[in-house]
Amino acid sequence: MFNKILVANRGEIAIRVMRAAREAGIKTVAVYSDADRRALFVRYADEAYNIGPGPAPQSYLNMEKILDVALKSGAEAVHPGYGFLAENFHFAELLQKNGIEFIGPPPSAMRLLGSKIDSKKTMKAHGVPVIPGVIDPISDVEKALDIAHEIGYPVMLKKELPGALESIQRLGDKKGHVIHVRERECSVQRRHQKLIEETPSPVMTEELRERMGQAAVTAAKASGYYNAGTVEFMYTGGDFYFLEVNTRLQVEHPITEQITGVDLVQEQFRVAAGEELSYGQEDIVGRGWAIEARINAEDPLNNFNPAPGKIIRYGEPGGPGVRVDSGVYAGFEIPPFYDSMIAKLIVWGETREKAIARMKRALWEYQISGVRTNIPFHEVVMNHPTFVQGNYDTNFIPRYRILDEVVEYVKQKKSAQGGARVAAAMAAVEAVISASQSRKGQ
Repeated sequence: MFNKILVANRGEIAIRVMRAAREAGIKTVAVYSDADRRALFVRYADEAYNIGPGPAPQSYLNMEKILDVALKSGAEAVHPGYGFLAENFHFAELLQKNGIEFIGPPPSAMRLLGSKIDSKKTMKAHGVPVIPGVIDPISDVEKALDIAHEIGYPVMLKKELPGALESIQRLGDKKGHVIHVRERECSVQRRHQKLIEETPSPVMTEELRERMGQAAVTAAKASGYYNAGTVEFMYTGGDFYFLEVNTRLQVEHPITEQITGVDLVQEQFRVAAGEELSYGQEDIVGRGWAIEARINAEDPLNNFNPAPGKIIRYGEPGGPGVRVDSGVYAGFEIPPFYDSMIAKLIVWGETREKAIARMKRALWEYQISGVRTNIPFHEVVMNHPTFVQGNYDTNFIPRYRILDEVVEYVKQKKSAQGGARVAAAMAAVEAVISASQSRKGQ
């Protein structure tokens, strides 16, 4: 196992990786931008190095600077987290050329699976179901029209297909062992960004899970893949189709950990160090239900645009079955340069009904002031009958005009809070008057 690793990321995922490393007895090195000099992950690491200005191209996307720190600090491996350089095969190659292990898949698999066309051709050749239609890219309008006339109308773009978006987490080691760690439902999306994920999927059956899981394992072996990764499928009309592979740890990995008991990050360490997986397929058993809500600094009253700023008050929910992966604190200023996510709120319950109830309670407890957040969005969704029934797909938000409901919910909440403040002020005034009259009477 490694003695020291560098975490080439920031925020909550940097802390998540560092926590796993600390439990494994591995020292950690943080790299940070000027904008993150007071960030929690910088304090958490054993060592921390500044790598430049706030904008990501000058810091977190600068491969040479990160390599320089890795060499200078004596880090034996680099964990990229997600985003930034996590799926950049050039970065993985650069590290390997300098004798540093990349805690992720091999560059060859990243290159193959990073191509939408090549990955689909590979999957089709190995029997993994792909969306029926044209695989090769079409850049000529006339050719596209000819194909449309040939296959018939209506013609839909892949991203417009109504259906549930399922993903299968998988793990593989360098010795050829590959397992899947069950599925995640991630259809609640806005602007193609996932906001709520759950596992198991409400539409999943044991027979479907077996077929989809085997397809994910086949996809890994077909591309020479090892370490952690996620295969995404579109599920519609009783069938599923390969979409893409995310060649990294996913944002929503905690819900998989909650129902399986597998620490995915520690398994990543083992695989990168050349060790075998700790689990066989028979060891992966799902228990209960888990839901994750991404808590973002966004303004519900301004088209949910990012709302960076200084956090004045911050209080995380707790209690049974509640986990919060965050990297902020009261007084921390959320920079404008990066993703707007503040934290991930994860809950577990014996059943889906109990998990939803626990999420409602946790959202009610979550206290963040100083910046606007999307907590009202999650509260609206958790109370929406279609979501509660588990009968939703990728068109859930636009079809039910959820964002409009959130705006109305926020306005009503602000109005109620304003009324409560007025009532409290009037009560205070009346108390003062009463006390004054009492003194005069004496």
